[in-house]
Amino acid sequence: RTLESVISIPAILDDIYDQSGERISFYEALLRYKDGDACVTERIGRAAGQIAKALYAVSWIINPAYIVIGGVYPEFVKILVEACRRYNTRMTRLSIRNSVQIRAAVSSDGEMDGCYDIVMERWIDWVGHSIPETE
Repeated sequence: RTLESVISIPAILDDIYDQSGERISFYEALLRYKDGDACVTERIGRAAGQIAKALYAVSWIINPAYIVIGGVYPEFVKILVEACRRYNTRMTRLSIRNSVQIRAAVSSDGEMDGCYDIVMERWIDWVGHSIPETE
């Protein structure tokens, strides 16, 4: 199986269908997740966990300071960010670890406004450290 066959939205919905016999939309799946539906919660949670592991592995290769997650499903973005934070926290027990920060994009339509916020924070820090101290 490929990663796509485990973590894509169609794969999640197919898995829910295989377990429940019911075809639902992803919006409905997110509502059921929020309500604690055991089948949906397990399937979305499993996919989010796999995404967290994949992003952690990728962060070792590209060594970013931040990874910004966006998408058209803001509730799913929140689930993914939380899964990544939980996984990264578990990995802090390792003697060698990375320090990537996982953030949600700011806008709800999946745009990467979160990247803009990160750049602004860095710029403000840079400007603050560049100003000479006066006595």
